[in-house]
Amino acid sequence: FHMGGLDSFMGLPEDALLGKRMITVNGELRYQLPWPNWFDSYLSIRGDLGSAWNKYEKITSKDFKLGLGFILSFDTILGPVRLGHGIMSDGMYQTYFSAGYQF
Repeated sequence: FHMGGLDSFMGLPEDALLGKRMITVNGELRYQLPWPNWFDSYLSIRGDLGSAWNKYEKITSKDFKLGLGFILSFDTILGPVRLGHGIMSDGMYQTYFSAGYQF
């Protein structure tokens, strides 16, 4: 399993945590912005809690990381465009950009 990135864990680069076992909890609150009128736009606040492990070991509360961030999204005629920024409990931060549909 891999964790990190705009769709997986805010504050981590893409695929930053790898492991054979993973626990993650994600929550997102999304608000549709009243502007601009020619396409839909959204502001999201997101929180992630979790970790990944490579081997069997005792899981403790110190293993878990917390990521918080926000995402500004636009539904354009070419597909969704998203700009986000996330920060983790240990001080790491990451800025994200995504355009188009995911495959």
